[in-house]
Amino acid sequence: MAFMGDAIEMWLNLLSSNGGPSHLLLNLATGKIERPKRPSATFTSSIGNADIRTELDQSIKAGDAKYKAALSVMASKISYENEAFVESIVTQLWKMKFVKFYNFWNDYRERDSTQAFILQDTQANPNLFVVAFRGTSPFDADDWRTDADISWCKLEAMAIMFPSVLMLHEEKWLLDRLDGVYTFGQPRVGDEKFGEYMKENMRKFDVKYFRYVYCNDMVPRVPYDDKNTLFKHFGSCPFFNSFYVGKVRQKYDFRHL
Repeated sequence: MAFMGDAIEMWLNLLSSNGGPSHLLLNLATGKIERPKRPSATFTSSIGNADIRTELDQSIKAGDAKYKAALSVMASKISYENEAFVESIVTQLWKMKFVKFYNFWNDYRERDSTQAFILQDTQANPNLFVVAFRGTSPFDADDWRTDADISWCKLEAMAIMFPSVLMLHEEKWLLDRLDGVYTFGQPRVGDEKFGEYMKENMRKFDVKYFRYVYCNDMVPRVPYDDKNTLFKHFGSCPFFNSFYVGKVRQKYDFRHL
């Protein structure tokens, strides 16, 4: 699966680097073919090729109720790209400060399995830092297994698990400064008791939580909510249907979609 994903990404970048199929053939014939390099700022993932948008919505300004969500969703989107690409977008296009890119090591899988980066919104609010975690990679079988199988070791949905760890270790200094958590297509991460624990502590530290869901996304439906696993979502859910019409749902049973 990973090999297929690498091949698809390389082919898509080969096409884009050479200006499309016709120019690729011309460059191949003239010996001027541009070969994409994975660590470069121009190499994009399969997600980046499927949705080439990288600019922030200029109609949503700082102070707008949608601003933090809009910034978060774009940061989440580019978190699937390599470090050079992310730094280029943050500094050159968004005109913000790129703080650091992280590859988190997983002892069980014996490789870097979780990626994240931090940016500082120097344009609008220098006190605003965004920590964006990469979610499920399309061609990573282990990521999909993690979403569906609770016995797997890696924790997905790091954006919501991160504050839970802060709560567990009573990191009050950080929690007092945590403004909000925004997730996009988050799987279920715990049972009802865990959800009550999270809601109680989020109220205590005044942390806002927005769990965005698109109607046909399968990831929010796993791990399954049944009598064996007892996994439950918690909190309200900004839900968007196939026409991108949004509605906030306090509770939603994804089994009936």
